[in-house]
Amino acid sequence: MKRILPLLLLPMLLACGGTKPVATTEQGVDGGSGARGDNDKRAEVMRLFMEATQARLQGNLPKALSLYGQCLKADPQNGASYFELAKLYHQGQRFDQAVSHAKQAIAVEKSNIWYRFLLADLYRQDNKPQEAVGVYRGILEQWPERYEVHLDLAAAYAYAGRPADASKAYAEAEKRFA
Repeated sequence: MKRILPLLLLPMLLACGGTKPVATTEQGVDGGSGARGDNDKRAEVMRLFMEATQARLQGNLPKALSLYGQCLKADPQNGASYFELAKLYHQGQRFDQAVSHAKQAIAVEKSNIWYRFLLADLYRQDNKPQEAVGVYRGILEQWPERYEVHLDLAAAYAYAGRPADASKAYAEAEKRFA
């Protein structure tokens, strides 16, 4: 397990590090100066994120929620923390909070397709198929070359009670990928 955990954490660390600067004040992070303060803050956010992920993997959800919250307090532009919180709230059947955090993750990192998939899945599971359709259409605009996205959109149309649109989406997918 000790050898597997770093491999599990690597993608999350990459997402946590991001390319966006950590939120700062005019005087630097926490009164620090410039790049050193940014690097220190980024390292602290990464440490918190790793600790939160470890807590989640160990099943300590209250601790994970708290630590991801601390990540966001230190860096409100951390899409990965919003994403992880959305998944935890979903797991706890707190759909409104899950949707809110998924939307915040998307707002921070608009091009992250996985945040959009989570939001669509949340809508689908919360019996809001029309909202899921909208999200899948956005995903399709961003990722048109993926066959499964076309199928997801068609299924969302079917769940939304729009069989004609579902048939059309299936037909378009078959035509495009045949």
